[in-house]
Amino acid sequence: MLEGEAGSGVSTLLGMLSMSLVGDFELIRLDGAEELGANAVVDAMLVHFDIERADLADTLKQTLADTSLVIVVDNAHLAPAEALATMASLKTKLGQRLTYVFGGEPGSAEHLREAGLGVEDVLVLPPLDADDVAVFADQGFALALDDQEARALSAAGDGRIAGQTAVPAAGGGGRLGTTGDEPEARAAGGGGEEGGG
Repeated sequence: MLEGEAGSGVSTLLGMLSMSLVGDFELIRLDGAEELGANAVVDAMLVHFDIERADLADTLKQTLADTSLVIVVDNAHLAPAEALATMASLKTKLGQRLTYVFGGEPGSAEHLREAGLGVEDVLVLPPLDADDVAVFADQGFALALDDQEARALSAAGDGRIAGQTAVPAAGGGGRLGTTGDEPEARAAGGGGEEGGG
């Protein structure tokens, strides 16, 4: 379970995790922000395996003999209790062959427990400080920030990744800024003042 305030990077980390697992496991992604019905996880399996409901048990038996099923659920704090109860029931039936990775806002772990899901580990994502913003800009957007720019972006975004966006800048470079008119970062080697977007 990954917990963090809105914009703290939970969805970003879940996406990165999904990309790293997709080649080794059967992977299904769900989003609690969508209207999930009680059988959302079963419906997602039918789509994933491209099968009819009557074939699900046999497909799972064959598939899970060789690999595991990982279901990544973003915005778990918004998932209805009925959908989570179905997920708990499937976990009971499939045991260690099924792994859930949930992400959501603070309190999500308790929401899952109330629906009957066991939560083994909770990782709480803190807001980003200036150093984190500089690393994120470099690794996520290949932008170099000086200390002042990193501090300004950290403060402007309240330490949240969601407030940070990459936008084209004059002269073909890039800049990292927040969604408003807050400070922006110059592309590495761009030098001088950048024009507005």
